[in-house]
Amino acid sequence: TPWGKKQGAKTRKYKRTNKYIIRRKTTRQRPKVKKLGKTIV
Repeated sequence: TPWGKKQGAKTRKYKRTNKYIIRRKTTRQRPKVKKLGKTIV
């Protein structure tokens, strides 16, 4: 039983960090691309 609890906590932590990292990367990249396009035009 302790193994199952530990595994669940680890997977939850990894999933949360992955979601946050993916969201941060997408939000940072989108404005940069828009700014570059506006300056070029």
